[in-house]
Amino acid sequence: MSFRNPSVFGICGNLLLVLLVYGIYEKIRHSHSVHRGFFCDDQTLKYPYIEEYVSWRVVKLWGYIVPAIIILIGDAFVPIHPHKTFLQRLLNAGNVYLVFLFGMYSTQLIYEWIKKNVARPRPHFFDVCQPVYDEKACFRGEYIWDFTCAGNAELFSDMAERLDKVEEVQESFVSGHTTFSFSIATFLLIYLNSRLMWKRVPASNLALMLVQIGIICTALFFSITRLVDHHHHASDIVAGSVIGTLIQLYVAYMSNAYLAPNYDEIFEEEQTPLIRSQPPSYSSLP
Repeated sequence: MSFRNPSVFGICGNLLLVLLVYGIYEKIRHSHSVHRGFFCDDQTLKYPYIEEYVSWRVVKLWGYIVPAIIILIGDAFVPIHPHKTFLQRLLNAGNVYLVFLFGMYSTQLIYEWIKKNVARPRPHFFDVCQPVYDEKACFRGEYIWDFTCAGNAELFSDMAERLDKVEEVQESFVSGHTTFSFSIATFLLIYLNSRLMWKRVPASNLALMLVQIGIICTALFFSITRLVDHHHHASDIVAGSVIGTLIQLYVAYMSNAYLAPNYDEIFEEEQTPLIRSQPPSYSSLP
């Protein structure tokens, strides 16, 4: 996938890749986690359940809308390509957004796969799961493999919601909020550097740095709330930030996101040719 000079066929190809990755992500997301056990005296799993401070819907809205606005401004409205028509710049913006979606869904695919296979219990595991197990094995200090989650009827009166919470209670590693947020933040930081923080764009670099700091703070805020509301362990959040950043760095590097679109061509087209005077020919002198 590339940012540069997209053709209609190239954009369609990118769209197909995005849909393919999204389809795989959805299939993994709706699969069941592997079964893991626990120790009865594990104090890290005995936190009370608290409603999440920032819902997944809010994080996704931020992750879809903010990049769309920034990409539209950066590729369609900021005159980096004065020689291109507005429609061409709009197509380029659409292609950039597809590359962004590819990186975003790749990140979600990977962290969902990790969640399902690691199946680490969340800090509120006991409160939400209400596990039914052999108490004798608990007294002997054994690792409890054989158990079922009865679910907390007081917290979740609706059966469907209770089953969803029981399914999610063993998907702590890694933090989806954190991985997603840092993936989005990494892309936007690279994009702002490559598209707008450029000496020929009439914008203040300090203002752009302020926007970048705001993006970082937003990703950090989304991540920290997952620790405060007992939905993740600290290591889940640290791992999520690293994974989200690395995946988006790789996607950005492979799609030439570090470079604004062909600056050499822009310079060549915008330069005014110099008229050089011819030196006098000494052979013509008398």
